[in-house]
Amino acid sequence: MLRARCRFSLIIILTITFALEGSQAEDACCSSKKSGQPSETPTPEFVYAANAGMATTNRTPRRRRRRRPKPYKVIEVKNGGVISGTVSYKESTPEATTIAIVKDHETCGKRETAVPKIRKSDKGLVAEAVVYIADITTGKAIPKRNKPLTIDQKLCTFVPHVQAAVTKEPVEIINSDPVAHNIKADQRIFTLFNILQPQQNMKAVKTFEKPGLVNIRCNVHNWMNGYLYIFNHPYYQVTAADGVFKLENVPPGKYELAVWQEHLGDQYFEVEVKAGVTTELPVVLKPQTDEAS
Repeated sequence: MLRARCRFSLIIILTITFALEGSQAEDACCSSKKSGQPSETPTPEFVYAANAGMATTNRTPRRRRRRRPKPYKVIEVKNGGVISGTVSYKESTPEATTIAIVKDHETCGKRETAVPKIRKSDKGLVAEAVVYIADITTGKAIPKRNKPLTIDQKLCTFVPHVQAAVTKEPVEIINSDPVAHNIKADQRIFTLFNILQPQQNMKAVKTFEKPGLVNIRCNVHNWMNGYLYIFNHPYYQVTAADGVFKLENVPPGKYELAVWQEHLGDQYFEVEVKAGVTTELPVVLKPQTDEAS
């Protein structure tokens, strides 16, 4: 009984103390308003503005967070221009990722175990980079393929490792291995599908509704990793070993050309397209450590 009374008394004392402190704070606020002096504690609006200003000053025009793609409208492009060039990386190549084969050795043991983070030639030309116009909203129609795009699983590797497609385009997923694979596709924070292909030569056809980067993994073999970049326009290309790209019949205007590479992310470059003219743009990618927050 005595302990209960003590606890009750303590609660009353703390309640009165908090009430007095709140009253004093309110009086200080009101007195500052009457005197015209600003309060020491900033309002929530001021804090938001200060933080927004700091974020703005830290941005860099070369590398930005990936933006949501804008709607695309097909128009007749008359006397369009061309953006042509190469993608290169002049810095030292990062150390390759070493993978450990822990299952299905007869099949998976035949694949490479030292995986380069950047595939480039002796001249620094980068393969498996996705080049695209980031801010285009109108342009030529999307051409139809003669045969569906494929994601094949060979020797416990996704082949090709990097490719690109357009929204709602059928993509055929094939298991060419005599072992089971479980394909999981993620886009941003969303899982698009998770399918099992336990037998060799099994096929599945999938489409992708929204533009953006899709990461493809295998839940059975955790080292299997691939990428599919989805677009809502035709102005994109994945570089081969020579690092060359060419985007044709582009409406004249100023654009941001973006280049995505698995290890280096998206990097942006300004380009102006003139009617009937080929604009040469040698793209040199920067190290990942250069990225501003």
